[in-house]
Amino acid sequence: MNNGYCLIEPKKANEIDTPEVQAKTRAALRWCEFANQNAAKNGGKVWRYALIPHNEIELSRTVSGLMADFMMTNSLSA
Repeated sequence: MNNGYCLIEPKKANEIDTPEVQAKTRAALRWCEFANQNAAKNGGKVWRYALIPHNEIELSRTVSGLMADFMMTNSLSA
């Protein structure tokens, strides 16, 4: 995770599967895909996205650990 950017979106756990949150997730993944295409052309760093339930965020958790557990893949086909 040291060689890039993280777009981290915490949400209430009971809202993760709502249509509004899922639409925002698709938009964030699409944004990351476009940002990564631009980065590839211009020597920039990779963007990664994670949608994290609020009840998974604790003081003992690291960003790397949260990204490992909740990072979503970019997909323009969604």
